[in-house]
Amino acid sequence: MKLHTPSVLLWRSALAAVLTALWLSSSAYAQASAKPKSIWQIQKVPLKGLLAVGVSADSANDVWVVGNGSLHFDGKTWTQIPIAQETGNPDLVLNSVAALSPSNVWAVGFFENSKGFDTEVIQRFDGKAWRNVKDLNLVGKRVDNATVLSEALVSIAALSPTDLWAAGYLLEQSGNQQFLVPFIEHFNGKKWSLSGAPFATGNDLLIGVNGIAPISDTDVWMTAFDDINGQDGQGEMFHFDGHTWSLFATADARASTFRAVAAISSGDVWAVGDQNDLQNTLIEHFDGNQWTVIPSPTPANTQVVELWGVTAISSTDVWASGFQEGFDGRNRPLVLHWDGKKWSVVPAPSEGTRSTTTFGIASVAPGDVWVAGSFLSNHQPFEQPFVLFTNQAK
Repeated sequence: MKLHTPSVLLWRSALAAVLTALWLSSSAYAQASAKPKSIWQIQKVPLKGLLAVGVSADSANDVWVVGNGSLHFDGKTWTQIPIAQETGNPDLVLNSVAALSPSNVWAVGFFENSKGFDTEVIQRFDGKAWRNVKDLNLVGKRVDNATVLSEALVSIAALSPTDLWAAGYLLEQSGNQQFLVPFIEHFNGKKWSLSGAPFATGNDLLIGVNGIAPISDTDVWMTAFDDINGQDGQGEMFHFDGHTWSLFATADARASTFRAVAAISSGDVWAVGDQNDLQNTLIEHFDGNQWTVIPSPTPANTQVVELWGVTAISSTDVWASGFQEGFDGRNRPLVLHWDGKKWSVVPAPSEGTRSTTTFGIASVAPGDVWVAGSFLSNHQPFEQPFVLFTNQAK
């Protein structure tokens, strides 16, 4: 299989396309439906045209939201803070953020270079401004007898200020064949280096990466998915034992995608996504021995559902976020909660009369949960940031 589009997993284009299409299709639905009762509060954030994707919180007074810009909450006020741009590349998007302290925040993403291929970006906020950080750029180099055409980072997680992990993918070419390979970078406090570029098994030529969750330097999980002839294959998990990244067997969920992973301990790991070609939610749990599908609800009157984020506070307090598309063509937030016994839907409000799409989720303490995404307004710029918060999630 040859991939004709170099930016196969371009989050920026994929998310923007979803939101734009929904804005167009939702123009006929101008009347707001009755909002369900909710524990969530819609945050008053600066509305200056921001596609919000990732969220992270170091404390209730240090919350970050990133996308094609960034927002910071100091406990009282939201402030829009410019990210560091690459010269001549205004389409840079940060996909994931890890807040360690008010003066130590990391984010990863990518932009399209002059040749139409993706180039990875790592940025750090030092308390004053976002700055680009030098990392491992493999574009144009040979990896496993193939030439790297594109390199993108989509997820970052931190164990400590001197122990960070970032995951993404490489678009490689060997002869006339192009294929995607997951790859992982590790930061030891001084520099970023390659942790691995694992291959899947079988005939997979398109392996996308969505999330990473380190428990220790000898116990790291990464979510991925394969693509079979342009169709969803099966969600995949890679595990690092301190020496080697290996494909780890998961439950048999067909036409599925894993989009996020969160770990409480070596015997308590959660992965979320969707299955049956975006028709049902998918949540799996690892108990230290095997991955098992845990029943999760899919809202009624939904034609598309995707879970994009997960945060684990304890074994009896896990949250997942994403969105649901109704038959009216509008997106609405979708938030699920695990109480130790079952997953249930926690009603979440939308913004305005058009589509609201949520992606990332973060928690700072039991009861305090943040959700980030975007909504489509009735005036330019149509794309606006959307943030939910609750301190009643107990």
